[in-house]
Amino acid sequence: MLARLNTIISRFRGASAQFDEPLVQLIATARDDAEIRKRLIMVLEQDAFQRHSSLNTWIRELQLHEAPEPFVRAIRFLLVEETADAALDLLHQAD
Repeated sequence: MLARLNTIISRFRGASAQFDEPLVQLIATARDDAEIRKRLIMVLEQDAFQRHSSLNTWIRELQLHEAPEPFVRAIRFLLVEETADAALDLLHQAD
């Protein structure tokens, strides 16, 4: 499943797989964890301005709580509109 997610996300990001790995792990986790999926969908369905604000707030919270850097990096990837749209599509497929 991770390889498939990585392939799909790479098409939207155009970045190397090593940069996508935290994002792939986040999406895979969210597809399996309803609480994380719900929060991500709620944030990603917002308009661009609100989404950026919510993601930046979430990133600051994660940093304050010393969350693992790969997780923070994965959330940061979602600031890119195309990546956020692709992630939302993948999360809706899990519903």
